[in-house]
Amino acid sequence: MAPFAWPDGEDQVPFEKEKVRWLLDHGYEIGDHTVNHAYLNQLSNEEIEKELADAVDMMRDFDARSQMEVIAVPFGAYPVHGDTTTFEGFDRNGKHYAFSAALNVGANPGYSPVDSDYDPYWIPRIRGSRDQINQWFSFVEENPGIMYVSDGNPGTVTVPNDLVPSLAGKLDQSKLDGKTLIRY
Repeated sequence: MAPFAWPDGEDQVPFEKEKVRWLLDHGYEIGDHTVNHAYLNQLSNEEIEKELADAVDMMRDFDARSQMEVIAVPFGAYPVHGDTTTFEGFDRNGKHYAFSAALNVGANPGYSPVDSDYDPYWIPRIRGSRDQINQWFSFVEENPGIMYVSDGNPGTVTVPNDLVPSLAGKLDQSKLDGKTLIRY
């Protein structure tokens, strides 16, 4: 499949390499979405590995800087029984492929990586459609207590002292990974 031609953009095929290079030059991350936008719940592990590996290889052929560390699961259709072990790593044709995270489809805002419910292979994502964006902006406006501001320092985790009940007790300090916890 052509990454920029789906569903009706075959005229974009000649520009694929240029587009990938532009994205990387401007700080964008390239993620895996399988080579054929496949329903992973309908495939064997071997077929899933082929879908993931072929997408990585294609992007790296366009530009070797493509790291492909995250998969956006097509249709939110995880492998049978929600098995994410294939995402965690596999070998194919003498190469190793592994992903540090997997994004679900059209869901809720994601948990903080230090939340007790955070799982890097089940990260919810909000689709960028206008109706979804409007829905979540409205939700935040109606529930301002769920929002708080980080200090921007990657070496710290900031958490308000006063949390809404649904967030109270969710901090898993074992996930701080050497970061300093700052309560305010």
